Amino acid sequence: MQEMVINILFIAILVVVAGTLFWDVMKKRKRLKTAEREELELAEALKTQLPEGYVVLPNVYILTKLGRSRIDYVIVSPYGIFALEYRQLYIYIRADEEGSRWTYAPGIKGKPFTSPLYQSQVHLHCIKELLGDKPGLKCYPMAAFPTIAEIELKNPSETNFVGLTPEVIPFIKKWQT
Repeated sequence: MQEMVINILFIAILVVVAGTLFWDVMKKRKRLKTAEREELELAEALKTQLPEGYVVLPNVYILTKLGRSRIDYVIVSPYGIFALEYRQLYIYIRADEEGSRWTYAPGIKGKPFTSPLYQSQVHLHCIKELLGDKPGLKCYPMAAFPTIAEIELKNPSETNFVGLTPEVIPFIKKWQT
């Protein structure tokens, strides 16, 4: 009898663990689908919602001193150049605009990753080198995340963008002067 109770408890624990893992995988899949859908919506918004005179270049490859690098979007306008990096990270992000390493995931340490804003700044520097000396050329580094992300931002700058996808177009449009 005691052995049967132990077997039932063991099976119940396995069912709870399997259910929890299944639920967690389903939540992660849903978040990833949301992030992917928002990336497609962002691409469409960049094509359709920016004023005339703006050129949107997706997936631009450039050669840097460290090798080949890809910029998710380069937006060329009469008011400057915007280099946008989109990341499908959909959890807590701790960012410092002055740092080249950020972290994602909750907790004290988090998991480090290269700052997409830093990457965007490097890309803009390479673009400036390619264009040569252009006095007055304004460049705006940008890093966007899906709306399901939570961002803790230190040292924000007015000319840099770190935020959620719905805020990208308003940021670009605010520099139309």
